[in-house]
Amino acid sequence: MLLVIIQHCGAFSQFILSFHMPLFFMISGLVVNDSAPKTTFSQEFKNNTIRLLLPQLMLGIFEIIFIEMFGFYETHSFRTLSFYEIFNAIFRWWFLLVMFQIRLLIWLFRKYMIHSKWKQSAFILSLVVLAACVQIREDHFYGMIGYPFLVPISTLFVLIGYYAKKKLLKATNVMSDLFIVLALLFTIILAETNSMVFMYKADFGCIFLFMITAILGSFCIVRFSNSFNSHFLAWVGEMSLPIYVLQFHINQYSRAIEALLLNAIGCENVNIKIALTVLLSLSLCCLITYCISKNKITSVLFGLK
Repeated sequence: MLLVIIQHCGAFSQFILSFHMPLFFMISGLVVNDSAPKTTFSQEFKNNTIRLLLPQLMLGIFEIIFIEMFGFYETHSFRTLSFYEIFNAIFRWWFLLVMFQIRLLIWLFRKYMIHSKWKQSAFILSLVVLAACVQIREDHFYGMIGYPFLVPISTLFVLIGYYAKKKLLKATNVMSDLFIVLALLFTIILAETNSMVFMYKADFGCIFLFMITAILGSFCIVRFSNSFNSHFLAWVGEMSLPIYVLQFHINQYSRAIEALLLNAIGCENVNIKIALTVLLSLSLCCLITYCISKNKITSVLFGLK
């Protein structure tokens, strides 16, 4: 979440974009249980609807509010949004919709495949084939409701986290730390020619280059995180869903505040602008998320309960 906020503020974009969404999915794979699920499919569907689709709706509402406020700022009058604008505001944010589909797939994986090597192999091979088909014909899939074309490759990253978690979560040593530093430098160099926040789209670069930067970057961040024991980072992790829902729009308002403050004193330094935007975005996200977590209704609406 911290990387997402920093990137949306314009800092280290090329590097962070090359792996931050795969990192989301890989971390999800780290916490996939090895045992069969205790919930039924209908219970899983209901739980994920509350956990993920309600925040998606709230995200859409924030988008509509932002559009109206920006329009009022520009024209000094409110306007009636079309059905397409409302629909697009609610369904344009792909991560929660894709994660909803992935969690149902992972339920099926845990229920019917987790104790069968050949079923797991067939499942993974199917995902690879589907991901390759989408990559080859990516122009045919954009605009699909719910972004199902992003599910195969996103699920593969979840499974990378699931199968690699023992190695990723074990204690580091001097040699592995050195390897991580070198791999991170290699990732940064590769990221300069690759930026695939959507994980598909031919004009963002080679799919193989993307896989290398995504896996290397995600592994490096996970391994480095083992060295930290921070209550603040743990809290950000627990509150990641409302932060995700809020952060993009808060970032837009932070940019406006930053412009007002720095323009008033005549500051044109780009680094100061980015640093102030990051500070404002992070502070406002944490403050508003804390308030949301303390209210029973908003904690449900933003996926905390």
